[in-house]
Amino acid sequence: MVVPPLARGLLLTIAVAALGCGDIPPAITDGGTDGAGGVCSPTCDVNATCSDGTCGCNAGYMGTGTTCDDINECATNNGGCDVHAECLNRPGSFVCRCSAGYVGDGQTCQPLWEMQASLSGATFESRFYGHAASTGGPSFFFVHDGDGPNTTLYGYDTRAMTFSAKPVTGVDDFCACGYTQTMVGGNGRLYMYGNSGWTYDPPNDRWTQLNFYPGSGQHRGEAAGAFDPGTGRTYVVAGRDNGSNNSLTAGWIDSNTGAEGAEPGVIPVSLSQALAWIPPMQSTMYVGGGYGADSGRRHFFRHNLGTASWETLPDVPDDVDDPRGMGHYQGGFIWIASATALHLYDAVSTGTWRSISVPPGFEYAVWADDAVWAISSPAGANRIDIYKLVRTQ
Repeated sequence: MVVPPLARGLLLTIAVAALGCGDIPPAITDGGTDGAGGVCSPTCDVNATCSDGTCGCNAGYMGTGTTCDDINECATNNGGCDVHAECLNRPGSFVCRCSAGYVGDGQTCQPLWEMQASLSGATFESRFYGHAASTGGPSFFFVHDGDGPNTTLYGYDTRAMTFSAKPVTGVDDFCACGYTQTMVGGNGRLYMYGNSGWTYDPPNDRWTQLNFYPGSGQHRGEAAGAFDPGTGRTYVVAGRDNGSNNSLTAGWIDSNTGAEGAEPGVIPVSLSQALAWIPPMQSTMYVGGGYGADSGRRHFFRHNLGTASWETLPDVPDDVDDPRGMGHYQGGFIWIASATALHLYDAVSTGTWRSISVPPGFEYAVWADDAVWAISSPAGANRIDIYKLVRTQ
């Protein structure tokens, strides 16, 4: 909030004939705004006002009136700004500005994210193919690449505010190698497609291999993935080009029957390592970030499922070659996370982006239980923190 200065005296030479100004005789130099008492001599400081023949410093300044110095309001009690705000001194005034991670007018600042729970003795790193996905209910799951019994699938129940940690055994696809996996969730399960296909049943803690997948024509690496709860289809979008123009196309796999098909249309720019999202109850898919064949790392596209339409939307504000999650927020926004910010696109009215900061140690964001959650793992802390997005402005 800007605390505006009061009217400041201005050194003026004003001729009555030219300006027709009240009680100032011609050729008199006045040091400030006159009060009822007329003229001040000697002249007032430029930051003072003349009243009844006496110079008084304007609000925000201190001194004799003929000499006035700026008061640094920020030197006392942070200028009255919120404890989560920065006080910025200005000539004759000051500004309160909320710190990163908070929003408000500066005198009152509220957090964007609120910590929900922490898990000690664990770490999570999303870079290089870490994944997080919700099964469509109150829980979400996250895992980073690994191979063997030390690979852990973490879960978080957003309502009970509790963690689970399950070793991944017998699944041969949790590694940053070959056709890296695409993991999505919906209809109460997780689905993973990579070198092979798997599904995870959380209540029974059971991984089952999808035998139909090895022959899938949609088998591709470094693809974006999205789950359509209305049809049970997993969409794989672009990805590594294996000579079949996969980087320019999308396909789908029916997670229940194994049926598959090529999605119509061609993506405007071939991509790999992007992310995709289908909002619930919609037949629209958004694709963003990753590496574009034109070296772009901010691409953002919209596709009407079942049609050949691929629309190029305004670029994401930040390079998102390593996207850290994608989803929707309050119905009208699509978001995609980079390592340093959560970028929100107004898909309903303005068609523009705005960005907000992410919590300390941020690794990945996920949509679950109609909210946005951040998974953080601060360096050296040996813990995993879960935050909830509670406001954006």
